[in-house]
Amino acid sequence: MYRFFLAFLKTEQNLSCRRQTLFGRVVVLAFYFLFILAPAQLSAQSLFNGILYRVSDSTALSFAAISLKEINQSTLTDANGVFHFNIPQSLKKITFNISAIGVKAEVEYQRTFDPVEKIYVDITPNSLDEFSIKGLSAMEVVEKAVASIPANYMDSSYICYSFFRRYEKVNNVFTNLFEAQPVVMFRLKKSGKDIESTEGYAVKNARCSKIWPNITTDHADNASFLIHENPIYHLDHSALNPAKFSEYIFNFDTSAKTEDYVINYECKLFSSDTHGVMSYNTSTFRGESHEKGQLVIERGTFAIKKIHRTSLRYWDYYYPPFENPPNLLSWGYTKYLFYFVDGNLDADYVPYNGKWYLKKLARQYTNEFNLPLFESKEFTITNYYEWYADSVSRFITSDLINQFYPNLIVGLYDYDQNYWDKIDYPYTYNSKEAVMKDLLRSGPLDKQCQKECSSHNERYTEATKKGHYSQ
Repeated sequence: MYRFFLAFLKTEQNLSCRRQTLFGRVVVLAFYFLFILAPAQLSAQSLFNGILYRVSDSTALSFAAISLKEINQSTLTDANGVFHFNIPQSLKKITFNISAIGVKAEVEYQRTFDPVEKIYVDITPNSLDEFSIKGLSAMEVVEKAVASIPANYMDSSYICYSFFRRYEKVNNVFTNLFEAQPVVMFRLKKSGKDIESTEGYAVKNARCSKIWPNITTDHADNASFLIHENPIYHLDHSALNPAKFSEYIFNFDTSAKTEDYVINYECKLFSSDTHGVMSYNTSTFRGESHEKGQLVIERGTFAIKKIHRTSLRYWDYYYPPFENPPNLLSWGYTKYLFYFVDGNLDADYVPYNGKWYLKKLARQYTNEFNLPLFESKEFTITNYYEWYADSVSRFITSDLINQFYPNLIVGLYDYDQNYWDKIDYPYTYNSKEAVMKDLLRSGPLDKQCQKECSSHNERYTEATKKGHYSQ
C-alpha cells in the first residue's frame, strides 16, 4: 500500500509539471500573437463611402477628381457625386484635394463614421493657367455619334423577327387596327462613311379589325414607311443628318440623372416629320413646322441609345398657293387640303454581341383635312405606327425565302383568336383599353378579324390570279 501511494504521488507530480509546461507555452503563444497582430489591428482598413456636394446649392459634384492627401490615393466621383476609398480605420481627420472643370479646392474633413459621409465643397473657380480641360460641345458629341454609326451598328445584312401595329384616331374615335408579325430583312451596305439600308418584309401572321375607309387608308405608309424613319440607317430623314447640323441647336441636358450624354436639340426652320406625305421635301415645306427632340448617347462608345422627336406646325404658316398646292390630296372624286398639326417619333436601341440594334420604333402624326371649296374641316386624323423587335438572326427559314417584298404584303392567313390573345405588345401613345373600347363599337374583335380575314383572302386570291403579287 505504501509503495502504491508513492507511485501515485510521483505520477501526480509529473502531470503537474506537464500542466505547468503546457500553460507556459499557451501564455508565450498568446503574447506572441498579440505582438504580431497588434500592428495589423492598428492599421486595419475600412471603406469610406462619400458624396461630394456644392455648398452653394447642395447639388452633387459629378465626375470630379478627388485625392486623399494622407494616403496618396485618387479616384473620381460618379454622376451622383459618389466616391469610395479604403483608408485606415484609425484615420479620423482627412484632407481631400478636389479638381473639376473650373474648380479646385482643398477640404479638411472630420470623419463621422456614418455609412455614407457627406462632404461639402465651397467652390472657387480656377484660373485657366492652373486648370484647363477642353471638353466636347453638344454638337461635337452628336457629330461623333453619327461618325461612329458604322462601328456601333450592324453594317452587314440580317433579318429581324418583329411585331408591327397600325391604327388611327378619326375625329376622336380609334379605328382601323392592323397588327402583324413581320420578318424584316435589312439589306445593308457601306456607302462612304454611312450605312445604306434597303428593307424587305415577309409576314408570318396578321390580323385586322373592320376597316372604315378614309383619306389615309389609301396611303402606302405601312411598316416599310415606318422603318424608313429609322434615323440610324436613314440619316437624310432625321435630325442626325450632318448636312443640316448648322440649322440645329444642340444643348446638354444638365438635369438628366444618368452617365450617358443627354442632348436636347431644336430646329426652328423645318421638321423632319413628313406627316404622311409620300413625296415630302423639306425645301417645299420649309417654315411649315419646327421640331424639338432629345438624344441619349452612351459615353465611351458614342452609341445612340434613344431618340425622341416632337414636331409642331406654325399656326401662322400658309401653304404655297400653287395651282396644285403640295398639301392637296385626293380621295375618290373629292380633293382635300390637309394641315399638319403635330407628330412624335421614338426610337430605342439595345446592344447585342457587340453591336446595337433597333429595338422599338414608334410614330404618330396628326393632320386636319378640309374641303377646299367651303374650307370646312371634314377629318382630324392621327395615324399611329409601332414596331418592336423580338430577335435577330442571319438564318432565313426555307418557308420565308421567297416571301420577302419591298412592302408589307400579307398573303393568305387564318385568324386564330387564341394565338392573338397571348400577344400583348404595349401601346406607346394610348392605352389599350381606350383603343379597344372604340374598336368594339363595330362588334366583338374576333368576329371583325375573322370577317376581315375572309375578305382579305378573297382579294388576295383574285390579285394573285392577275399577277399583282408575283415576286
